Amino acid sequence: MIGRSKEMVLGSILVAAALAAGLLEWSIHPVRNDVIAREESSPYVDRAVFCPPAPEGLASTVDLVASSREGTDIRLGFEPSREPIFSLVGDQAVGLELERDEPIDVVGFGALPAASVATTFESPMKGLGAAACATDASDEWFFPAGSSAIGFEEKLVLYNPFPDEAVVRVTFFTEGGEINKAGLADIAVPSKDTTSISINKFILQRRALGMRIAALRGRVSAWKSVSVKTEESPTGVTSTLGATETATEWYFPSGAVGEGIDERISILNPTGKEAIVSISVVSDEETIQPRDLMELKVPRASQLDVKLGDAVGPKVMGSVSVVVRSVNSTGIVVERSVIYSGDRLTGYASEIGATTP
Repeated sequence: MIGRSKEMVLGSILVAAALAAGLLEWSIHPVRNDVIAREESSPYVDRAVFCPPAPEGLASTVDLVASSREGTDIRLGFEPSREPIFSLVGDQAVGLELERDEPIDVVGFGALPAASVATTFESPMKGLGAAACATDASDEWFFPAGSSAIGFEEKLVLYNPFPDEAVVRVTFFTEGGEINKAGLADIAVPSKDTTSISINKFILQRRALGMRIAALRGRVSAWKSVSVKTEESPTGVTSTLGATETATEWYFPSGAVGEGIDERISILNPTGKEAIVSISVVSDEETIQPRDLMELKVPRASQLDVKLGDAVGPKVMGSVSVVVRSVNSTGIVVERSVIYSGDRLTGYASEIGATTP
């Protein structure tokens, strides 16, 4: 999403890591009862962020953490919810365990809110994932990375927070170009409700698959969830908030290459002009510009999947950051996805990049 910082990109990952480490305890009460006072609801709403429901077809529990976006005092409400409004001081946060399979609006009074959800998956596969809540509803959303290959199950979740029905169109992108499906030309998203779309039912098996969601009427928020269960890789589930705009630079502050790590950089060019793209890799010791990652051509209305480990070779191992630039200033959207199959870490993760360093 345009203008997001590295801190926002990492926010959902840090929430998941804290949960996994047992650092956060969740309940329907504030994180710190002694300093957070409950107040009556106010009729004035400054701003809301929109959080996704639990993924359909997977047994899971969803936890939400919310705070002030700028670290200032804020009053937070949750809709639909019977919870009262919480008053937070400074950088305090509130945590809720969501028992309903429906989206939640986090409403800020007096300041802009920020929120993320962490989902613990229990069956048919186990895992922990996290996704940022949407700070806006938009008439356009992009997802550069996806797959309809055997062992991958991808679902698109659309939420309409407004009182009027929205109608959207879903378009797919591959290395060969744009693909439109009649069944996804006019998808209704009811007022204050979600619509879930199983991507595998509409597209043939493709390892790399990008998406654009364009609203024909109204505005929506959009997430995707991808579950992976193949013979070649471990099981995993990830949930990702989409991007609302293209940009010419994308940043990924935390990643890795090496044995047991399959990291891919997916570049979506939804425009009518070819994009010339270069990918730089930053390790702890140096910045590397592999020859195979210089001036990559991404044709108009297409998607390109780059396997990072193959491009950098055995010289670079361990933690790396990635910067993706459109050399000819054509707008692109970039997402990183990683499959971990090592002894210490297994699973699947993906994230849209940051557009500012």
